[in-house]
Amino acid sequence: SLRLALRFQPGVLHLNFTNQQSVVLYRSIQEALTNMMRHSESRTADIKFEIIAQKDFRVEISHPVTQKIRIIEGFGLTSMRERLVTIGGRLNFSQTEDQLSLIFQFPLEVKK
Repeated sequence: SLRLALRFQPGVLHLNFTNQQSVVLYRSIQEALTNMMRHSESRTADIKFEIIAQKDFRVEISHPVTQKIRIIEGFGLTSMRERLVTIGGRLNFSQTEDQLSLIFQFPLEVKK
């Protein structure tokens, strides 16, 4: 089983995404959780949704780790990065002794 804690910054739930942004968002979260379950012992993740400076949408998916993990971008992460680039986004990683975070961000667009 998978345990998720979702945190939404005020205003996030009222955002309207383009179809392309919605697909990239869904696939990116799916890939991040799949990687966590495949490459870590953790079944617990925190997902934080934020608006940055009223212009970017940011998602941070964090989970506990017991040791430093060497991140190698295989097909899944490469595909995620490429999908994010198509909507002007980017992918980053952050790691401490006890936590690994995958962070992606893309510009907000007004849905036409």
